[in-house]
Amino acid sequence: MSQSANDKFKVLCFWDKHGLQATIDAFGITRRTLYYWRSKLKADGKVALNDKSRAPIVKRKRQWDVAIIDEIRYLR
Repeated sequence: MSQSANDKFKVLCFWDKHGLQATIDAFGITRRTLYYWRSKLKADGKVALNDKSRAPIVKRKRQWDVAIIDEIRYLR
């Protein structure tokens, strides 16, 4: 498990022990985020709290005009 997943798990344990408002005040995490983390933890265990890639699934591809490519090849 990553360090961030361990931190999230500790926040969730704090929530169970001290309550929702104390957790929000102590860590500055929104209520929605806490419920989201808890649902991920219940569904798939601690491993689900690991961060996932934020890279876009479909990346832009360059669209060059053929005339520009030909001119670059000519100059090189």
